Amino acid sequence: MKSLLIGFEGLDASYKHTNAEALYDHLTEVYDKAIRADRLKIELVSFPRYKHASSWFVREYLNGHYNRFMMDYDQVVFPRQSKLKQVSMFFLADMIDWYSDALRRGLFIKNHIIIFDRYIYSMMYYLIPEIYAKKEHHYQNYFERYLHIIRDNPMYEVLPKVDILLKMITSPDAIEKGINKRGRIKDRYEKNLQYLKDVNTFFNGLDLKEDLNNKNYKGLKHQFEIDTVDKDPETIFNDILKKIHPIVNRFDKRKW
Repeated sequence: MKSLLIGFEGLDASYKHTNAEALYDHLTEVYDKAIRADRLKIELVSFPRYKHASSWFVREYLNGHYNRFMMDYDQVVFPRQSKLKQVSMFFLADMIDWYSDALRRGLFIKNHIIIFDRYIYSMMYYLIPEIYAKKEHHYQNYFERYLHIIRDNPMYEVLPKVDILLKMITSPDAIEKGINKRGRIKDRYEKNLQYLKDVNTFFNGLDLKEDLNNKNYKGLKHQFEIDTVDKDPETIFNDILKKIHPIVNRFDKRKW
């Protein structure tokens, strides 16, 4: 038996973090007795983990400190495959650091519930289009062609894969409104609004289970699309609960 892993994936302003927190609060309340009796742990993890030292390279990358490394005119020195390998390592290192700590704390020995606010998928559908494709209609081709560069990484291989993937669908208008509403310094992606909108179009049409699981992406059992466009938070969260309830219920049969 193993822990149940639930992943929220999506672009900016798709209510990933909001609903990941809401699900954490909901399950914590439902399984309060089991948690207090130390028979169950529920953990919420948001990547990148900005307050941890392991995310230093991710923070530097998102803040634009590797812009020259990403430029096309450096192709002779830094081929695109090398760029993808290197930048994906920034993100994977943070995930591996969390995983090592989770193993030490026994999260995978007993049956627990782990909720991810962004995980492996987010890294893939941001990085591959940025490094390889210049036009939105090229994203799918390059995603399929170069996915293996990340997937074949030994660090990627050891990471646990989610059992339930919640693909959060948003709209270009919502992305723009959400980024402007934050009022903080924008990272490398948030500064390029057109790129985010193009990636959103690509992401909304991507079947992650088909594209990843059929190519030896082990572990993904359930994928659900959650449409957040023009919906209130309560409706979105109820939709999530409705979709995952049967799976969590089967997990619950162990009666903590």
